[in-house]
Amino acid sequence: MISASSYPRPHNRVFNALCGVGFIALIALITQQSLVPAAGVGFSYWDKLMHFAAYFGVAVALGMTVPKMQLLWVIVLTAFWGGAVEIAQGTLGTGRSMSLADQVANSAGAISGAIALLMISKLWSLLKARD
Repeated sequence: MISASSYPRPHNRVFNALCGVGFIALIALITQQSLVPAAGVGFSYWDKLMHFAAYFGVAVALGMTVPKMQLLWVIVLTAFWGGAVEIAQGTLGTGRSMSLADQVANSAGAISGAIALLMISKLWSLLKARD
């Protein structure tokens, strides 16, 4: 398991608070945009790229907001939120439907975001070692 102690991320109250604001804003924006009625376009690579990028951003923002959180939890929580939004699309009568392909893109973004956090952690450790 990848632990936070093995992979330290920047830990500064102001920085982490700003990341928290970004995290909340991303979650609110993604949720709102995911639940408004939209014209069905079927399978679109652009749509999947947008899902990937959105949940990549959520994972990075979450990991930077809570620097002691294990990376596995960053992935699980981000992918879970993506799944919850997909279920809501299919059950709230917004004219949208659940999509397994969307959830795969959400999860891939979450995993890639955690990998980016790992790379940030390595870079952070190298920079701290230079001081």
